[in-house]
Amino acid sequence: MKTLNSRSVAAYVILIALMAGMGIYSFVNMRHLTDKLYQINEVNGAKQRYAINFRGSVHDRSILVRDVVLAEDVVAREAAIAGIETLRAFYDGSDAQMQAMFADATPDLPEERTILERINQIKDRTIPVVDQIVADVNAGRRDQAQDTLMTQARPLFVEWLGEINRFIDID
Repeated sequence: MKTLNSRSVAAYVILIALMAGMGIYSFVNMRHLTDKLYQINEVNGAKQRYAINFRGSVHDRSILVRDVVLAEDVVAREAAIAGIETLRAFYDGSDAQMQAMFADATPDLPEERTILERINQIKDRTIPVVDQIVADVNAGRRDQAQDTLMTQARPLFVEWLGEINRFIDID
């Protein structure tokens, strides 16, 4: 009878040890999954929001730049210029948040950094062109502004939006 009791106790001890091991293993895996879900929901979600803000700002600015060139009166032109400045500030706010995410210990993909660098390079090339268009229209050089819009600004806006869309589409 003693052998049966000691075998039963040994079996229960082994069973309890296995259950404890499975519990610890499950806890560790759940912790890992929680970290991954945080990355997906919080970090990637925030990056996506900022990139979507970029897209909206760039798209709407491209329309307003066209409106600056086509505006028939000063009031409409000034409203378009004010809209461009508002959208620039909105973009800059999202850009500051995005840059902060990439500057801290937030995990990111090398492809994200590469595309973000290209987005910033295109932005740096586009802003002076937009400023030149506004200056030309304000100086009465509407034909020159229209030429700059079609030959320089339009391709830059298309390229800029393309890179932003690439960032948004990263898996």
